[in-house]
Amino acid sequence: MDHVKFTQMRDSDREDYIFLTDHELEYTKGMADRLLTALFDLDKGLSGYQVTRFGHSLQSVTCALNDGADVD
Repeated sequence: MDHVKFTQMRDSDREDYIFLTDHELEYTKGMADRLLTALFDLDKGLSGYQVTRFGHSLQSVTCALNDGADVD
């Protein structure tokens, strides 16, 4: 089996969910690395600006925290 049999959730079965669970567990093992890579990639590309997207993100969160914004 290389993909689920259903196209609508109501048509799924136990075998589909066992298959999905196995894939999701494997996928989550690399989650931290993928998130860190995405974060560090914000510091690359789009030359010509005064700050990178990473720098802009840091500026934005700093402003929000200084304004007392809710962390959520």
